[in-house]
Amino acid sequence: MANVPEVADELDAALDRGAAAVIVDLRDVSFLDSTMLNFLQQAHRRLDDKGGELLLLRPSSPTVWRVFEVTMLDGLFDSFESLESALQRASGDSRAPRAHGVAG
Repeated sequence: MANVPEVADELDAALDRGAAAVIVDLRDVSFLDSTMLNFLQQAHRRLDDKGGELLLLRPSSPTVWRVFEVTMLDGLFDSFESLESALQRASGDSRAPRAHGVAG
């Protein structure tokens, strides 16, 4: 995954384009630090304040997802196991299948 400034620039660009939903792909992430977790939480708030949503593609590594569980951020984010499901949700379909164990 890119570093926080790069991801922040992408988020700002998406918001400037009027994006209602932003999908963050964590599938290939093997390490996630507190800086990125904090950024994701702030990005979620920014989008939520604008009536949008931040959607996560769950990391392939159970160890990385465990960081979300331990910090109790797994309940904050809607997460998806496939890009197709995340895109379905981003298009406004609330029936898109979420990853198991995620409240929403």
